[in-house]
Amino acid sequence: MEAVLGIIIIAVLCVCFGVSTDIIIFGFVLLAGFTLLSMLLLFAYSVLCLILSTGKDAEFVRFDKSPKGGYKVAYYSSDGKEYPCIFPCESLLLRKFYTNGKKHRVRISRIRYCVFDVFACITSILGLFFSSALAAAVVYILLFV
Repeated sequence: MEAVLGIIIIAVLCVCFGVSTDIIIFGFVLLAGFTLLSMLLLFAYSVLCLILSTGKDAEFVRFDKSPKGGYKVAYYSSDGKEYPCIFPCESLLLRKFYTNGKKHRVRISRIRYCVFDVFACITSILGLFFSSALAAAVVYILLFV
């Protein structure tokens, strides 16, 4: 919310100082492009880690905070080791998707020491697809409109 307020304040200041509205709109599109590019890089890295990971059977253990972030992730146990999931857990349907002691087929990334469960795989692939489509649309707008 603070970022949106900051962008609005900057836009109002630009208008007050006489900056053309075309340049302000171009700046917003450029900012959106950089945001989409960073999303694209994040999901491309996630898919690369997914491709280089190995498939194993793992047992769902618990939910806890991620060691690298403040969000809640699912933990899986395989070969006597616990691995956190790479993405936050689905909070709406926790009881349906995650049951204690249930075996799941996961992919364990040796690069990041984390797990890709089925929801993380779907998130990575769809995120790469949609972020690349949106980034291509922004590039098209910047070059041809």
